[in-house]
Amino acid sequence: MHLSNLLLMASSAAAISLPNFPDISTLFARSNNVARKDGGSSGGSSGSCPAVWTQISKDLTAKFLSNGQCNPDARAAIRAVFHDCGAWNTAQGAKGGCDGSLVLAGELSLPENRGLDIIGGYLKNLADSYKVSVADMIVFAGSHAIVTCPGGPRVKTYIGRKDSSTRAPPGLLPDVNAPADSLFKLFQDKGFDAVDLAALLGAHSTSNQFHFNESAGAVGAPQDSTPGVWDVKYYSETTAPPKGVLVLPSDAKLAAHATVGKEFKGFVGNAGKWNGKFADAMARMERPVASIATMPAMLDDPTSPPILHKVDRRAHELTPEHVTLKNGSAATILPFTSLDQVPKSLVAFLHAQLSAEIEGGDTYPMLEALPVEAFGPYWFGVFGAVMLEGDFASSEDVKSLDADWSKVCLGSFYTKPNYPGRSSHVCNAGFLVTGAARNKGVGKLLGKQYLKWAPQLGFTYSVFNLVYETNVASTKIWDSLGFERIGRVKKCGVLKSYPGRKIDAIVYGYDFEEPSSTSQD
Repeated sequence: MHLSNLLLMASSAAAISLPNFPDISTLFARSNNVARKDGGSSGGSSGSCPAVWTQISKDLTAKFLSNGQCNPDARAAIRAVFHDCGAWNTAQGAKGGCDGSLVLAGELSLPENRGLDIIGGYLKNLADSYKVSVADMIVFAGSHAIVTCPGGPRVKTYIGRKDSSTRAPPGLLPDVNAPADSLFKLFQDKGFDAVDLAALLGAHSTSNQFHFNESAGAVGAPQDSTPGVWDVKYYSETTAPPKGVLVLPSDAKLAAHATVGKEFKGFVGNAGKWNGKFADAMARMERPVASIATMPAMLDDPTSPPILHKVDRRAHELTPEHVTLKNGSAATILPFTSLDQVPKSLVAFLHAQLSAEIEGGDTYPMLEALPVEAFGPYWFGVFGAVMLEGDFASSEDVKSLDADWSKVCLGSFYTKPNYPGRSSHVCNAGFLVTGAARNKGVGKLLGKQYLKWAPQLGFTYSVFNLVYETNVASTKIWDSLGFERIGRVKKCGVLKSYPGRKIDAIVYGYDFEEPSSTSQD
């Protein structure tokens, strides 16, 4: 499935445009854009922002907001996206999850989905009216409802899903009466850890229960004292509920769980931390493995969204690395955990450098250079690093820097999962040394930094899928840093400098848990 990247914020929606997608443009008063890739939901002509999602967003804002707070329809939409996307686990592979089956396969009649029939019918009618997929509508509405709630975070969301009328397998949604260990295992099977589960539970900040306890006085009871606002009162009130708040048994058990409970308590009084962790986990909930490309990163279509990965919680702790070049001058390798942190002019410069490398036809397998709007998400979508000449204290120092990057920028690398799901702890990387950095030892310094930062991001093993054996500069670096030649792909490269020949490629591996002792400085 090809999905276009739709970044939602503040009761409206925004997007990153990828190749073959319409260009992004401002949709709403709060700087939100949308983009899609042909083959999914419809709307808009090539080169323009799909106007259909602009109007849908306006409709949903009117539907979800009452007296400045999110209302029952918004709460139902949030629950609906959990139930459509959550009915999936990694054992299903590329089937199910976020596929509209909640509405299209009769799942609304199931006991676990009681109370979702009204919002389900509304979203189906809205999808039909605008000629978009029901699957996209459910996800879009869920993310939209979250940011409609005062204090709600923006969740990176994608459009382009295909609808399914096949029911999800039973037992994939949490049972309110299940033991905590069983609930934790249920979410682990979906690719979530204790932090993720604790963060996702916080969506109950805006919930009211109607079907768990149908006794007088309990129907409609909220799970915290401010159900119209997205806040962290839920975390403190679950363990010490005030009058009128009903705590679900599953929530109480998980709050007391040895592993999940520790993370649960970490959100008490810390809205900033929770919003960040929730948005990260929810983005993955809305985009399970079934919805993304599954080929290794460097072999996959680089224009498709990057393989989903949850960067380790320590990513924010990475600090710039100060290094010395061969000529004795100082340089700094800066970590970037999101595209928003990188100056647009620097992204454009690196795009031009990569484009020249691709056009050279001897190192990267792509036949054509990426459009600049695709390069940013491709290179910085998970984690990226940039080496600049000079001393810089933090990545923030360059955010508004107006520099001649051809003189300052020496190189860059990205890190992302090489495989999805159960193997997403294995990473891949791409490296770029700029024209101004030749013969300064930049390539090896970047390689060393990759070996330092990749395990800190939670990766345990590295695979470089294709290093053409004719790329002697690269093979020399990887051999010297202790990378293992774990395979050879025969005759896989048709390179510009070797007409009439097919070049072998080396597959390199590196075990971060058992680092090589053969590295040479």
